[in-house]
Amino acid sequence: MEFEWDKSKNYSNISKHGIDFEQAKRVFEDPNLLIFVDNRFDYGEIREISIGKLLLTTQQKIIIVVVVYTQRDSKIRLISARKANKKERKRYEQQ
Repeated sequence: MEFEWDKSKNYSNISKHGIDFEQAKRVFEDPNLLIFVDNRFDYGEIREISIGKLLLTTQQKIIIVVVVYTQRDSKIRLISARKANKKERKRYEQQ
């Protein structure tokens, strides 16, 4: 898989959520990754949401994260990444 992202959006995501897209892309290695379409709004493109486990190397702990992305020209373009809330963690764990 190839990944891409906007550098300024990555810096913003690190500042807001403490997760670097370089680390976030590893969520796609989770064999139990939960994937669904984000249809809350009309974004002008198909956006997907993945919920999965991620090892935060900076803290050496595993967390469940939510990654929002779209697919463009066979690349995954990361849009945001954050720690999952209680409802999202439960959804992941109950699959």
